[in-house]
Amino acid sequence: MSAVPTSTTLPGFIDLQINGAFGWDFTTEPESIWDVGRRLPRFGVTAFLPTIISSSDRSRARAYAALRARPDDYFGAKPLGLHLEGPLLAESKAGVHPTAAIADGVSRYGHVVAEFVANADVVSMVTLAPELPGAVDAIERLTQSGIVVSLGHSDASQSEAVAAFDAGATAVTHVFNAMAPLHHREVGLVGAALDDPRVMIGLIADNRHVDPVAMRLIWRLVGPERIVLVTDAMAGLGAAPGRYLIGDKTIVCTDEARAETGELAGSLLDLPTAGANLRQALSIAPQVPAASPQDLLAQLLSRNQARLLAGQLPGSHDVIGTASRQDFVVLDDAFRPMVTYIDGQECWRHPNQGDSA
Repeated sequence: MSAVPTSTTLPGFIDLQINGAFGWDFTTEPESIWDVGRRLPRFGVTAFLPTIISSSDRSRARAYAALRARPDDYFGAKPLGLHLEGPLLAESKAGVHPTAAIADGVSRYGHVVAEFVANADVVSMVTLAPELPGAVDAIERLTQSGIVVSLGHSDASQSEAVAAFDAGATAVTHVFNAMAPLHHREVGLVGAALDDPRVMIGLIADNRHVDPVAMRLIWRLVGPERIVLVTDAMAGLGAAPGRYLIGDKTIVCTDEARAETGELAGSLLDLPTAGANLRQALSIAPQVPAASPQDLLAQLLSRNQARLLAGQLPGSHDVIGTASRQDFVVLDDAFRPMVTYIDGQECWRHPNQGDSA
């Protein structure tokens, strides 16, 4: 892929999985959604799903209330609803999610699903493990309520994953991470997702969660229509190096985000960097994608996300969907945002850009 030309204009970026930024963690401080949203346009983000990891009923209730309490003077990236990543997950693939919250949620599976459905006005996406008892029924209930279901934090077999996709799940959360590895005799969730043309592939392109070689393999298997770049960013994004929370865990943030026990814990990735990393990974591929870099980046950072949220399958008519056509970002030749517009109004401008883009 060649460099993006100077002053390229793309649809505003949509981040479907972001746990916090600028020192704030959404799970412990959901009221910070609006503070973070005001700052996200510097990364070209015009819409996002604040992501709440496995937590208590009380914590989720606080998040529902926070999203409903939009400040009257708010102008920033648009929260399109919550992404509830848990607690309906496999404890064996918890990562930094608190196992106590997972165990409590799974033990009251029906109650938690009913809660999600009752708050469908502010819940846009739920990540769950499809091998849990009752998962197929839950997926059907959630999707009938207009909630997108993504599969993740899972030890599912191929057959369990396929059953979930047949029930209406349309995405996989941070592919390869927090799920059983691809095996040639039991391909599991990874293989089932890559093989199924109905499924969007959530990819953290930070060169840590997924190696560039694996990114190229994903690209060759699924192509641009099914890749959704996400950040999985946490409170350390846009903040000074230090220690920050993700849920109840303290995370050490230097050039990456890791729990004190050493495992990756979210990321410090922003979407422009994710796009640049994938472009770099693909630049040495034997076959250069036929589409223009502008079209590809718009698809991977905005259009695919909008299509997923709008309930459209890959390959369907390419519309912006839940993203306003007046939300766009102007990029320089290094693929960094210069100016971000929301609802046709300038929301953020790089300090070196002066008065005109």
